[in-house]
Amino acid sequence: EDTVQGANDISFEGSASGVQDFHHPLLTSKYDANESVTNYVGLVKPDTHWIVPAHMLRQKPLLAAVVQLDILQSVAADIFSASSAVELVEVFFMLPIFILPAGINLRVSVKTQTDGRVLASIQAINLGEALENKQWITHTTAELKACDASTKQVPAQLLQAVTQVEDSSKPVAFGVLEDGNGISGNDDWSCYVDPIVHTEDDHYAARIKTFKQRSDTDRFYTTPMIVDQAGAYLKAQFFTGAFIPYRVASIQFYGRMDHAVYAHGSLDDELTYSINFSLFDTQGQHILEVRSYEARKFEDSKLQADPTELSVAADQARKLHVGQIGDLDSLAMQPFSVSAPAAGQVQIQVLATGINYRDVLTVLGSMPATPATLQWLGGECSGYVTAVGDNVSVYQVGDPVIAYCRGAYTSHINVDVERVFDLPDGVCMEDAAGIPIVFMTADYGLIKQAQLQAGERVLIHSAAGGVGLAALQIAQAVGAEIYATAGTAEKRNYLKALGIEHVFDSRSLDFYDEVMAASDNQGVDVVLNSLAGEFQQRSLATLRAYGRFVELGKRDMLENNTLQLRPFANNLTFYGLDLGPMYDDHGAIMRERMQALLERFRKRELIPIPTKVYPIEEANKVFKRMGRGEHIGKLVLKIGTHQDAWLASMKQFQSRYSLGISPAKAFETLQLLMSTDLPLSHVVVNGTPIDHHFEDIETVEFSLVLPLLLDSIE
Repeated sequence: EDTVQGANDISFEGSASGVQDFHHPLLTSKYDANESVTNYVGLVKPDTHWIVPAHMLRQKPLLAAVVQLDILQSVAADIFSASSAVELVEVFFMLPIFILPAGINLRVSVKTQTDGRVLASIQAINLGEALENKQWITHTTAELKACDASTKQVPAQLLQAVTQVEDSSKPVAFGVLEDGNGISGNDDWSCYVDPIVHTEDDHYAARIKTFKQRSDTDRFYTTPMIVDQAGAYLKAQFFTGAFIPYRVASIQFYGRMDHAVYAHGSLDDELTYSINFSLFDTQGQHILEVRSYEARKFEDSKLQADPTELSVAADQARKLHVGQIGDLDSLAMQPFSVSAPAAGQVQIQVLATGINYRDVLTVLGSMPATPATLQWLGGECSGYVTAVGDNVSVYQVGDPVIAYCRGAYTSHINVDVERVFDLPDGVCMEDAAGIPIVFMTADYGLIKQAQLQAGERVLIHSAAGGVGLAALQIAQAVGAEIYATAGTAEKRNYLKALGIEHVFDSRSLDFYDEVMAASDNQGVDVVLNSLAGEFQQRSLATLRAYGRFVELGKRDMLENNTLQLRPFANNLTFYGLDLGPMYDDHGAIMRERMQALLERFRKRELIPIPTKVYPIEEANKVFKRMGRGEHIGKLVLKIGTHQDAWLASMKQFQSRYSLGISPAKAFETLQLLMSTDLPLSHVVVNGTPIDHHFEDIETVEFSLVLPLLLDSIE
C-alpha cells in the first residue's frame, strides 16, 4: 500500500487516486483506494465542530449514532447521486466512537461487491495512540442503497392533531445523570418535545424542535439531535430507562430536515427494545422512515459496585431449574441457598449469562442429561464479586468480572479464581457474558489446533452464529481469506454487509460446488465445521492437501457416525474440539489463552459480537429461539441489575417523562413498580410538575414522578 500523509493528519491509504473535497461537517475529503473501494475521511477533535461536544458518554465526547447515520446518508447520496432518496440497511453500531483530546482520523470505507451491493463501514484511528499501535478500527457497518421517494400517507387525523399542538415551556434536557457518568447532552443537543394527542391505538406522536438553531445545522442532511430526541421520546412510551443504539434494520432518507418536524412511531419488538418511527413535515411529507430501531439499556457496568450493597440475603438467590427434560416451557427460576466461597474461590453476583447451543440440546434431551449435568447448565457469566474465599487476594468485593464456569444460570455463583477475569475497559456486562466460550472456541480451534496462517483459505460454517462471528474476527486478524456459510438469506446478507465476499447457503449441499468454484477448484486450507451428516462429508471434501478440519458439532460424535477416510490420504488432519473438559485438564493453558484474548479486547483488536439480551424470565422463549437458529450473534440472559444502575435509569425515566404520559401507561408503570422487590420508600403519583411539591414532602428516600392529566381519569 502507498500511504500519503494528507492535510490535517489524515492518512490516505491505497492508491489515493483523485483526492477530492467532500462537504460534510466531519468529513472533508474522498478518494478511490482501488477500483472497488472509495474512502471518505476527516480529522475530528473535540473542537472540530459544535456537534462533537454536544453529546457525551461518561463525560467524554461521543460521536452519536444519529450523527453516524447522517454521515452514512451523505456518503450514500454521493454514491447514488442520481437517486432522489437513499436507504441504509442493517446498520450495526458495534463500538462507540469517542472523540479523544488528540482527535481521531474518521473514515467511511465503501466497497462495491462483485454482486453490486455497496457496503460501508465507519472506522477510526485514535491519534493519541503511539504510532506503532495506530490502526483502523471498525465501529459501525451498513449496506447503502438507492430507493424510491416515499408514497406513504400520514393519517389524516394525525395531520389534524398537529395543528393543535401546544408549545412546551422548556426544552427536554437530554439524559443527564447526576453522577456525571451516564449519557448527557448540552443545550445544542436539547429539543422542545411537544406531545401530539391523537386516537390511533398503540402509536405515539410529538413535535420535535431544536432548542438552539445553529446557522450551519443545514450542513447536515438530517438534524441529528431531532432524530435522537424523536427516538428517545417514542422509546419512552414503551420502555423505561436510558438506551444506547444497537441496530437499525432500515432507515430511508427522503428529504432534508428543518429545525422542527413531527415524529410518529409504534412498538416493534419488546424484547429487543425496538421501535418503528417516521418523521414528517407540516404538509405530511415524509422526511425519514426508520424500521426496527433496536437499542440496549444503558447501565454503567464499569462503575465499581458499592460493597455494602452486595451482601446476599437468604431469599435473594435464584437459579434456573429444569422441571422436565425435553420441555423448554418447564424452565423456571427457583430460590436456593448460597454457600460461602471455598478457599481459592470468589462469589459472583451474576448480572448476565451467555446461552450456548449445548445448553439447549441438554434441556431438550438431545445430549445426555442427568441431574448433575442439568445443574451445570450455563458456562459463562459476568457480574460483581460479592465475597472472596481464603487465599484470594487479586479480587475484592465490588469488582466487575467475567468468568467461564459451570451452572451460570443463577443469581450467585462460587467460581475458582483461576476462571475469573477482570472486565475489559469499554465492554459492558451483557457483551462480556458472551465472550468466553465463543472466542475461546474460535481461537483454540483456528489458532491452536488448525494453526491458521496469513493467506490461507478458511471455511467457517454457521458464520452468523456466536462462534462463527468470533471466528471471523480471529481469521481476519490472521490475514486469512474467508469463505462462510449461513442458513438464511438474512444471515447471509449480514455476513456480506461485514465485507465477507464468499458467502454460501449452509442448508444446501451446493455450498461445496460454490466453494470450489470460488477457489478455482483449489479448495480451502481449514474448515471450522458445525454441520452434520452429508454436509460434514462435503465440507471435508473442500480441503486441499495438508488441510485441517476442526469439528465443533456434537451430533455425529454422539451418534457414532462414520467418516470416509479417503480424503485423509491427502495429508489431512481432523480435530475434535470440546472446551468443557479442557478447563479442568489444562486449566493453566486455558487461562493463559483467555487472558491473551481479553488483552486484545482492551486494545480493540477484537470487539464483542452482536449480542441480544433478554430477561431470565424469558429463558424458555430464548432457548426456543436459539433452537430454531433464528438469531445472529450471541443470546444473553439478564439475571440481575445493580441497584445503582437501576436508580440511574429511573432518573433518566423521570427526565424523559417530564412532559407527562397517558393514564394507561402510568397505571402500567405503577403496577410494575408495586411488584418490584427493590426497597422503594415512596412512589409519588402526581398531576403537576413535582418541582411545585418538593416543599410538601419532608422525607423522600426515593421518588418516581408520573405526571398525569388527572382530569382525564374518572
